[in-house]
Amino acid sequence: MVTVGIDPHKRLCYAAAVDAAGRRIGPVHKTAGARDLSALLEWARRNADGAEQVLWAIEDGRGLARPLADALLLAGQRVVWVPARAMAAHRRLHNRTGAKSDAIDAAAVARAAVAEPDLAPHRIDERVRELRLMADRRADAVQRRTQLCNKLTAWIHTWFDHAPADLARAKHRAALQAAIEDAALPAYAREAFTGVLAEIAELSALICGLERDIAREVEPLAPHLLAIPGIGPVSAAVLLGEIGDITRFPTAAKLAAHTGCAPIPVSSSGR
Repeated sequence: MVTVGIDPHKRLCYAAAVDAAGRRIGPVHKTAGARDLSALLEWARRNADGAEQVLWAIEDGRGLARPLADALLLAGQRVVWVPARAMAAHRRLHNRTGAKSDAIDAAAVARAAVAEPDLAPHRIDERVRELRLMADRRADAVQRRTQLCNKLTAWIHTWFDHAPADLARAKHRAALQAAIEDAALPAYAREAFTGVLAEIAELSALICGLERDIAREVEPLAPHLLAIPGIGPVSAAVLLGEIGDITRFPTAAKLAAHTGCAPIPVSSSGR
């Protein structure tokens, strides 16, 4: 069996193939990820050289390579996630000089998958994938609204010599709109302030609608999460989107290790 290790990045992913003994096969391949899937599969077929099965091992980069993993799975491939610590351990093992590069990391990911056959497989849950999209869209809208609120607050402080209250709330936007209409302002300043206020109101409506949709979708999926004090529908949606199908973790310890919050045992000479 041939194992392909992938070191994911935002724009380019590096892929390296190894055989069952961990030996590199062929050159490292640079790919644009899911956008260049056909070329990546063709490169893997050439390197497999008649092997019946190809295992795709991707360094777990907290969602960075999820679109590529989804595309590979939908193309009928088998995909597993390799923890970053496992990749780093195999990089140190096979590169005694301490050299580090994207090509070395990709090979280390593949060797870690060869050495650890019980890695978590990648799975697609359509409901979770849709929920992840809604949560990401809401996060982008909140970020954009915060930027506009901060910008408008700075402008108002300059022109009115006071800072308005939280502009994410409708009553404070209405109060600011009334103050702008009553003030003697140049036409362009009035137009700019009113336009930004309208954008903030539009984003707020989008955020409220997304939060209603998220609450409706997440309730049947994660009632146990919602029962935990401090976790609401949005937090539960983010957790579901990052973790995915929780049954892919055979134990609670493996889930804790995936999230990076598990203590690592260190002992020497019985201590």
